[in-house]
Amino acid sequence: VIPEGHVVMGSVVGPVMIFNWVNEVLAEQGLPPAYALDVVGAESEKLTDHGVFAVRPNKLFVQVKRTDLVLIPAFAGNPMMSVMKNAEAIAWIRAMREGGAEVASMCTGAFLLAATGLLDGQRCTTHWAAADLFRRTFTDVDLRVERIVTDENGLYSSGGAFSYLSLIMHLLGKFNGPDMALLAAKTY
Repeated sequence: VIPEGHVVMGSVVGPVMIFNWVNEVLAEQGLPPAYALDVVGAESEKLTDHGVFAVRPNKLFVQVKRTDLVLIPAFAGNPMMSVMKNAEAIAWIRAMREGGAEVASMCTGAFLLAATGLLDGQRCTTHWAAADLFRRTFTDVDLRVERIVTDENGLYSSGGAFSYLSLIMHLLGKFNGPDMALLAAKTY
């Protein structure tokens, strides 16, 4: 997902690179790809990092009616400012979950996931520096900032900054087995 607001580009580019790499490893083994990747957003282009980068989603929210996994990137700055701009993304994420998708948030992307209501009564983690704001805002969510990764009934989250890599390795272990996760960890 490319939500509105100041998105941390590493949490978009990194997972795309790793999931594409898994597909390449499988192709070398004569196996079909495990992932069909789409970058989904509300607009056909989004400027980020003060206009240094542009992200061009290959699909808009209205074009994706079903998926198996949604990845929510991290926000820079005040994540609540970004959450307030994302009514369309929140509704889309909720609809994907209702259709059976699992949903993972990276770092402060947990704010967007929590805004869907899907985390109510569930455990999650986020960046430690945003913990107080998260607790004040989402009182029905069991925040565990001491955790690097949480896994709650198909809802996942990772802690601060580059701990999204631990989340991606966790997902690879679940979806592709421990050998692929170990190979990815050694490679990346």
